[in-house]
Amino acid sequence: MKTILAVGGRGGNFANYIEALKNDYVVYRIKKIDELHDVLNDINGKKVNIVVGLGGGSSGQTVVQIAAILSQNNIDFTIFASLPFKFEGGKRDKAAKATLETLHKNQYKVIAQGNDEFLKQGASVDTQEIFSNADKIFFEKLE
Repeated sequence: MKTILAVGGRGGNFANYIEALKNDYVVYRIKKIDELHDVLNDINGKKVNIVVGLGGGSSGQTVVQIAAILSQNNIDFTIFASLPFKFEGGKRDKAAKATLETLHKNQYKVIAQGNDEFLKQGASVDTQEIFSNADKIFFEKLE
């Protein structure tokens, strides 16, 4: 059974995708760091997959805190992060890169892919289709 922490809006969309598959994955939706403390005992000793979108809102800060807490508790995890589209501008790109730099500096395992890359992998310009394609790709990479 795979364990997923779905962080923020992007993570929430991925959680919807996983739940629609009707499988035996355990999905925890995390919007605030306090919600992690509620599930820490449940995920202890399990391999955890974290799905998050970087570059907007507070998900970047939240995932950095989550990674630190999991690391301190010796919980094995991988972060799957989607990065902003180029057209979203420099502010989101800068925020995403800063978060990635922090995650890499702490030597956390991160698989990051730009939303533009999901477009190149066969999605049309329809945003829903792009995110659906992203969900499929992240799902295939879960550990």
